[in-house]
Amino acid sequence: MRLRLDPPIDEWPVPTPQRPIWTGHQAFLWHPGILTKYLAAEAVSRRAGSPGSPGVAFGNVVVDQDVYDPLSVTLPRRDSAQPDRLMAQRFSLGPVVQDVPPHMQPAVKVKVINERITGLPADVVIDRDRLIGAFRHTDRESPFLAYQMDTVLRRLAPAYAASASSRFASGLLRGEAEVMDRLLHDATQCARIYNKAVRAVPEAGMRPMSVERDRVEVPLWKLGWMRPRERVFVDLADSTPIFVTEDGEPVAIDEKNAPGRVVLAPRALLMTAMLRRPDRCGLFVHGTGGGNYDRVTERWWAAWAGEVLAPMAVVTADLHLTFGDLPVNGPEELARAKWYAHHLPHNVDRVLGLPADDPDVRAKRELLEHMDDDRDAGRRRSAFTALHRINKGLVKRHADALAEAGRAVDRADAGVANAATAGRRDWPLACYPAEALAALVSRLEASG
Repeated sequence: MRLRLDPPIDEWPVPTPQRPIWTGHQAFLWHPGILTKYLAAEAVSRRAGSPGSPGVAFGNVVVDQDVYDPLSVTLPRRDSAQPDRLMAQRFSLGPVVQDVPPHMQPAVKVKVINERITGLPADVVIDRDRLIGAFRHTDRESPFLAYQMDTVLRRLAPAYAASASSRFASGLLRGEAEVMDRLLHDATQCARIYNKAVRAVPEAGMRPMSVERDRVEVPLWKLGWMRPRERVFVDLADSTPIFVTEDGEPVAIDEKNAPGRVVLAPRALLMTAMLRRPDRCGLFVHGTGGGNYDRVTERWWAAWAGEVLAPMAVVTADLHLTFGDLPVNGPEELARAKWYAHHLPHNVDRVLGLPADDPDVRAKRELLEHMDDDRDAGRRRSAFTALHRINKGLVKRHADALAEAGRAVDRADAGVANAATAGRRDWPLACYPAEALAALVSRLEASG
């Protein structure tokens, strides 16, 4: 198990109700690396309480304006046709509209999800009962797919459930009139500074925004019910700037955030800038990717808004599954198995330790002892022919050993193929046994 805490957890600032720890993620079926952010936030927040109090609730933002499939899972399974082979196979646990953010599509019927979970192949590694229990009644309780998945994650992850009521990124700009007004009236400067920050951290992989004479892209998404999200621009052609889509259609802001309504939601950098404002946040906990791109946020926000954001920490963990007797090895073990399988047919007597008084062994050794007695080509050719005949006889007598050597090559070959799959750290939480997750909690607590 590998655990990353940067900075170390004992260097984190003490959270308060006014400036709590914040973290967040997309609402799909997480792997343990994501869970570790919540475990760390929960641990530090719990310690911040006075004796006998429950601690300080940490903040959680559900990234529901992004585009992803919350019900798509990649699961490990043993190939029934080739028992030594491990596969990673993608499954869909429910119908999701592609390219539409989970905030802008309805909850999926639990009956359909249950049928797909119970219909998973028998050799798939996952706790079906735990997963079915997490989805129970969520279609009745949740109007949106993002809300449904938020409920599921609270049931799967106690540390997630310990957070304050989730905030959904799609609604972060409600009531933020000052920020929205500044985006509208200072769009050109916003985009130029944003692009400069993007260029300063190229490894973050962020795309610069478009700056044209009469319109400028801003870090917003237009979200519409059951529609793909759209980039947002500020149209500067007239004296009064307005928000428009890429095709020039004006965007009307709707504060109600109900199904069928149009919503302006922040993109990634604006989202974390809103959450990390120093009067609202003591620390933001990211995973590796977020910790990378938010270095762009810090540069952009400080230069454009003149505000130093709250500090951030980067937390993740590598927790691997074990697969019993399934072979998992590197190429060096395959090379050794191949060498042995090639070496054995020519050296059955020595490798298997056959007794010296065995007729074939005795005959072979006599031939080898006198092979170089002279340079008679005919005699040497006859000796080599006899050696091949003896070796073939020994191979035939010990066919089981040869067959086992062949099987060892196949198994080592499967082990090499399995290594990448077995080494994955991103299986859903319901694939991991309780004791493995408990070990992660213990490791985290010991680190602080």
